[in-house]
Amino acid sequence: MRACRDTDTKTMSILASIALAASTATLPQCSWDRPGVNPFMGDVVAAVDRYQDIPAPVRAKLKARMQRASTTRSR
Repeated sequence: MRACRDTDTKTMSILASIALAASTATLPQCSWDRPGVNPFMGDVVAAVDRYQDIPAPVRAKLKARMQRASTTRSR
């Protein structure tokens, strides 16, 4: 039983090392390192449509709320 636990620990350690190496290899520099350097200047409400993982009815509700909030703030 102990040998099995040691193997699991070694396997997890190797997997963690691979994951760490892969994450640093794919992102040489994070855009969050310099906040404000490249700000989004587009239409924030329209940008919600880029998030295709959010169902269309939910996006529509969110955009309506954002639109109401932006018109309330601009008064």
